[in-house]
Amino acid sequence: PTLTTRPSMLPSSSMLPSLSPTSTSSTINAKTAVLKRHICSELNSTCIDLSTEGTPQSKALEWVVSNSDYQSYAVGRRVQRYALAAVAFSLEGWGSNGIVDWRNGGEDECLWIWGWNDMYKILCDSSGRVTQIGFDNRLVARGKVPVDVALLSD
Repeated sequence: PTLTTRPSMLPSSSMLPSLSPTSTSSTINAKTAVLKRHICSELNSTCIDLSTEGTPQSKALEWVVSNSDYQSYAVGRRVQRYALAAVAFSLEGWGSNGIVDWRNGGEDECLWIWGWNDMYKILCDSSGRVTQIGFDNRLVARGKVPVDVALLSD
């Protein structure tokens, strides 16, 4: 996909359910393990970051598998949502200076806006695959854009 300068509406750690040691936790752990194996098989270089607490990758993985609609998503959509969330969790500035917090976005990632207007949005093709990510140039990377963005390519 093409990367342009702009941000959007994705999810936040405050939207994540608390995970108490119940059958819900074991279900989350099982979903996490399956998705993690899939991501690692496609992009081995991100496996360590997936297992390191507090990284954009671990936050993104937790966010994706905690979604109540997770089971209804095809594997490709789960990976796509993970990659977008990993990118978003690696940036600072959401919700300030007029930049919309992606975590307040809708369910469909193709409708997320990553800026103060819809110029900063994610573009998708007719099958719902991301083709472009637009970022507001006021967002600040906490380092580099994560390699996980490669998961969005064919």
